[in-house]
Amino acid sequence: GKVIGVTQLILLNDSSCTGCYDPTLHTFILESNFQMYVESARAVDISSAEGKAIHKPHNRKARA
Repeated sequence: GKVIGVTQLILLNDSSCTGCYDPTLHTFILESNFQMYVESARAVDISSAEGKAIHKPHNRKARA
């Protein structure tokens, strides 16, 4: 019943992909299934400079 920590989400999306899932669903999943308190969530497009900087270290192809 007490908040120990808060979570800040960066939701990586691709605005050029009309058939892709909605990453904002993760906020609901984290709060309802894992009892995490999401203090803030913001979307970042993968084609932006910030999106590319986030994606590059997590891209499996880039590691090979």
